[in-house]
Amino acid sequence: MIAKQSFLNKFSRYLTSKKILYQFNTSIQIDKHEYVEVFFSDSNDIHYNLSLEQLLYEKDLKVPRLMLWKNKDSVIIGKYQNQWQECNMFNLYEDQVPFVRRKTGGGTVYHDMGNICFSFITPIYSKDIYPLDPRQYNVQILQNAMRNIGIETGLTARKDLTIHSKKISGSAYQANMPNKYGEGKKCLHHGTLLVDANLNRLWRYLKPKEKQIKSKAQESVVSQVCNIKDIYPNIQEDMIYKSIIDSFSNFFGVQNCITKHFEYKTMINEPFIKEQINEFKSWEWMYGKTPKFENDIIIPLSHGEVQILIEQEQGFISKMEFKFDDRIFYYAEQLLNDLFSKQKIAYGISEVEKSIIENVLQNDSVLSPYESEIIKNEILPALSHLL
Repeated sequence: MIAKQSFLNKFSRYLTSKKILYQFNTSIQIDKHEYVEVFFSDSNDIHYNLSLEQLLYEKDLKVPRLMLWKNKDSVIIGKYQNQWQECNMFNLYEDQVPFVRRKTGGGTVYHDMGNICFSFITPIYSKDIYPLDPRQYNVQILQNAMRNIGIETGLTARKDLTIHSKKISGSAYQANMPNKYGEGKKCLHHGTLLVDANLNRLWRYLKPKEKQIKSKAQESVVSQVCNIKDIYPNIQEDMIYKSIIDSFSNFFGVQNCITKHFEYKTMINEPFIKEQINEFKSWEWMYGKTPKFENDIIIPLSHGEVQILIEQEQGFISKMEFKFDDRIFYYAEQLLNDLFSKQKIAYGISEVEKSIIENVLQNDSVLSPYESEIIKNEILPALSHLL
């Protein structure tokens, strides 16, 4: 993995040292720009890289931009998604793998060092200059890049790239509307290429436990996936990087490509980057943006079962109702329901467990030892896998 990343660093530094660097064929003529820009990141931190991407998107855009980057193990959900519906949160917590809510819509994806991440940041052209939706020509750029190194890909209606009907690339999109003068119309179209990703870990994190969740959140479309190297084992990452850059420049009909290598030690001190990282990591963004949903859980117990009805809104539990099917748990049911009717508790096992331990299990004067044992040894462990 280190060798793969070192190539990206060396390749981008080589291009940067040439100033106006890489010469390309110009088979497609669009007389719009004299050059394009390609950016590289030397970091594999998801929060930092998403912040860099946002900087490039919000910064004054004169010419088409492409950012190529990689992340360590992480799960990225769409802006309008419910992480408990999309991910196995227990496995993420257990393995200390971060999940991040991005600023574009679309579905949930897994990143690791076997992925190549791409970000196209381009003006939205008027129909008389170029008639296609930006996502269409960005996908065309990727397909041309793959074809140029001998990889034949298909395309789904959702603009996902496939090999033998298995998905190797998905993407998401964000557009910025123009100001009152018609200026500033641009788009961000980003995604991943599965080159040699760990697919076992992908499904460990993206396959949630079975839950009866009712939500209006945007759901991911589950697809069969494969790595490019599964079908084309001799393909090397340097070939893919070079071909994408070549195809990007060729498409816009330019002969010059200006590149920039972002250095973490410098960029991490930029106020905009700090602000974006703090936002991506904030509880308000990660959890507070979760769409409202209901979760209906049934937990089998050594003596009967308990049904738990949960309503979540803006990251907090607005309702949590316990219904035991045996009256032996009468006091446990009363204490639990009373707790969640009076306190505003963040949705998630750590806060729920803490509240139950402090406010219910320590109430020895009411609970029987058997009720306490069932809550501690059966209900809380089950909830840790379900919340």
